[in-house]
Amino acid sequence: MNDHKPSILKRIRRYNFEDGTIEMLIGLIYFWAGVFFKPLPVPNCPISISIIGFIVTIFLAACMRQRYVYPRSGYVNAVSLATGKSVRTFLLSVLLGTVIAVSIFIPFFLMGRNGDGGLSWLTLTFGLVIGIVLILQGFWLGFPRLAVVGLISAGLAVLLSPIVFAGQTYIFSNQQFPYWVVPAWQIFFPVYFLLMAPVLLLSGGIAFLNYLHNNPPLAEDPDEQ
Repeated sequence: MNDHKPSILKRIRRYNFEDGTIEMLIGLIYFWAGVFFKPLPVPNCPISISIIGFIVTIFLAACMRQRYVYPRSGYVNAVSLATGKSVRTFLLSVLLGTVIAVSIFIPFFLMGRNGDGGLSWLTLTFGLVIGIVLILQGFWLGFPRLAVVGLISAGLAVLLSPIVFAGQTYIFSNQQFPYWVVPAWQIFFPVYFLLMAPVLLLSGGIAFLNYLHNNPPLAEDPDEQ
């Protein structure tokens, strides 16, 4: 049975990514993150709007799966189909998440006492780590679109970083705020999210439409009530 565990886990991952709803979910979350981290006080968008957007997005993704995915492929309980050793699986997930988090926040550990505390490099590490994860997932699961999205994420991460925009600041002004100075990282971090959002939505949307086209609803057993 142990020999089949990797293939079972791979099938579960493929099931989760096949219909594109996860990408659309992440794309919408990225959009609300970009709105949340916007560097300027205008347009006036309360933080509560982003929080509500996050919550609505999660429920929307769940409804899409319930309405369109499960009638075509059925509901898969990932916990029961996985290794069966939930504690070990949970600990492995925690370890992987910790490694990803530490990788993203490396600038804070290396430059925490210098300059802006490493914030200027946050977009680079975040975009690169997410890009690498997507690229590896794309090759492992056999979904080239994930690898393409990962490459775009990595490319934007390099573009919106001190490698290209080193130490720059920008000044905005209007009647309400005549002199508003914003460092480059404070602009490019939300810009990364807002640029990646349509990429993820497009990738997930195309996958979702292909999934609907290639997977008609399952025929109900005539003996079932």
